[in-house]
Amino acid sequence: MAVARPVDQLFTYEAPEELGDRIVPGAVVAVPFGRSTARGIVIGPSGPPPAGIAGKRIRSVLPEEPLLTEELLRLFAWVSRYYGCPLGEAIASSVPLGKSTGRPHVVAKPAVSIDVLRGQVEARGARAPAQARILAQLIGAAGGVSRAALLSTARARGGALSALVGAGLVILEAEEEPAPCRDPDEIERPQALLPAQAAAVAAICEAIDSRAFRPFLLFGVTGSGKTEVYLQAMAHAAAQGGQGLVLLPEIALTPQTYRRFQARFPGTVLVHSLLPDRERVRNLLLAKRGRAAVVIGARSAVFAPFANLRLIVVDEEHESSFKQENPPRCHARDVAVYRAREAGIPVVLGSATPSLESYHNAQQGRYRMLRLPSRATPRGTPAVRVVDVSRARSGASSVSGELADITANVLRTGRQAIYFLNRRGFAPVVKCVRCGYVFLCAQCSVGLTHHQRGELLLCHTCGTAVPRPAACPQCGAGLIKLLGAGTERIVDELRRRFPSARVGRLDRDIASSRESLLGALRDFAEGRTDIIVGTQMIAKGHDFPEVTLVGIICADSSLYMADFRAAERTFQLIHQVAGRAGRGEEPGTVVIQTFSPENKVIGLAVSGDYEHFAAQELALRAPLRYPPFGRLLRIVVQGAREDAVAAAAGACAAALEGAPCRVLGPAPCPIAKVRRRMRHHLVVKAQGPAEIQEALRRLKRVKCARGAAIAWDVDPIGFF
Repeated sequence: MAVARPVDQLFTYEAPEELGDRIVPGAVVAVPFGRSTARGIVIGPSGPPPAGIAGKRIRSVLPEEPLLTEELLRLFAWVSRYYGCPLGEAIASSVPLGKSTGRPHVVAKPAVSIDVLRGQVEARGARAPAQARILAQLIGAAGGVSRAALLSTARARGGALSALVGAGLVILEAEEEPAPCRDPDEIERPQALLPAQAAAVAAICEAIDSRAFRPFLLFGVTGSGKTEVYLQAMAHAAAQGGQGLVLLPEIALTPQTYRRFQARFPGTVLVHSLLPDRERVRNLLLAKRGRAAVVIGARSAVFAPFANLRLIVVDEEHESSFKQENPPRCHARDVAVYRAREAGIPVVLGSATPSLESYHNAQQGRYRMLRLPSRATPRGTPAVRVVDVSRARSGASSVSGELADITANVLRTGRQAIYFLNRRGFAPVVKCVRCGYVFLCAQCSVGLTHHQRGELLLCHTCGTAVPRPAACPQCGAGLIKLLGAGTERIVDELRRRFPSARVGRLDRDIASSRESLLGALRDFAEGRTDIIVGTQMIAKGHDFPEVTLVGIICADSSLYMADFRAAERTFQLIHQVAGRAGRGEEPGTVVIQTFSPENKVIGLAVSGDYEHFAAQELALRAPLRYPPFGRLLRIVVQGAREDAVAAAAGACAAALEGAPCRVLGPAPCPIAKVRRRMRHHLVVKAQGPAEIQEALRRLKRVKCARGAAIAWDVDPIGFF
């Protein structure tokens, strides 16, 4: 039994006889745990407890159908081992355990003959017209009608139906929700393929037929038709009764991708965290029962259950959002590859800017490279202009004159524009002009960002919000200046410069709910927004045919961070957001504003020369043994007392002495305080997974002083 708690061991419980047939692997149960009741996940049978130890009994089995199959239990066992996370915690953080699907699908059926129904329609027509309408709908529907559809069509309330049930004329039965269906003439036809697309589809279909593990890297420029390759490969799997899984890096991408797959596969379902639990669980059960042809979702969908999974696709595989920040801190792309290996099926990793890990795997022959070198439409790649903003005067607009002029022309022609700035809020620095005091979060060692809504200063690390002060707390002066620009400031500048333009925004503040996210995307897709200003959410895979201009406000924003992946992320962001321009009939233009036009990374991103960039970056990493030439493990120690944190970090370093790895640190984290807890970290560099596992075994034996806690991250993406 794995308990849904951060406890790194399994437990044995006695199964009462009356529950025996329901205690199966994957079942969710309630068990006594200490002085409370905890959820447990049944892993399998065990032997009797040691002599003299009284075994505790399972209290109950949750009534919902288990979402965990034996295949998923094996997958979670690997996740637990590889990432060093307790099995129960890994499962509980990834699967909605014990959640209900809500009301069952209820079907109303006639309980009497058709002749009796006709007589009752006539008899009740005057005194109970709603009941008469219900009965009329059931004539000729011996197989039954959905309760919800029946009430809607008959324009009746539930009370009228209940009266007919009480009179013995109608019966209600709970049935499995029917699989979606559609007239074959309404299903979208496959598009004609370019030769490179056809070759990619053929390779993937051959792997599906061979029922063997085959990892592919689909390396295609933006707009090259990768989605059509996925669709046609998925159709090949579906024709054999198979199911498919499509993983996306951002929930913002799921509506667009869902529409495209739903047009070909009516049994397509969504799985992501913004869905209500009821809908999410229902969709997972449809996949488990084999009634969903395709599951589309964000990273947690990698743990969806399937009856016959035959193909996995990871779109935009390079995106860091596939890496989970909380336990089990797994990377959905890597879990997908492992799942495909264990299931003996192909997995396709798609990107215009592959992660250097995946690109290196393809170079070494571990993955097969499939190339899409040109756009699927004859329009070609957009024109790129670089604007040097390093000589702009202090306080000047964040939108250069050249970008503004091109925007004005785009608006005159009735087209749309995307402005990209990977920083939300209005101004990232709030500073006193007189004494230089910078407003910092009281709980974290980071500056506060000014947000227009409510005139608040927000901490983007812990969420603390304080009213914008009228005066400096240090010198009392009322000269508070807002420095720098976030998405809100760009929107404000654009509305002042183009008062007739409809300017929208897409960042985490806007996308805090499913409805607001979908609304922002729908308004832009349907032409109700002329310019949209967004963070990296707007850079990933969106297809807006009317966009002819992309403006990148500050291409250098991630270039000089203290992170060995800074250059890679900068190249990817510039290249990806530039690819949103010119995807329709009109040619596109990209304007890149930069303080470093001479920087090689900026130059390669402008030219779109990924392979030259990759060769340059891999040559820098190889001698330093950074991924993909080695493995990393990050250890973070945090607590309220600096001395306890430092002591625990030192204990971690001591535990790793003599291990087959190199230890960097300990040292304070770049963000040294979060939510009033001090933070130190170490980074372990190792040759491969075996050395990382040895380091984890040693770390699990470290005893922390009270007031400090140790956490680790295998294959870390962030280091702040």
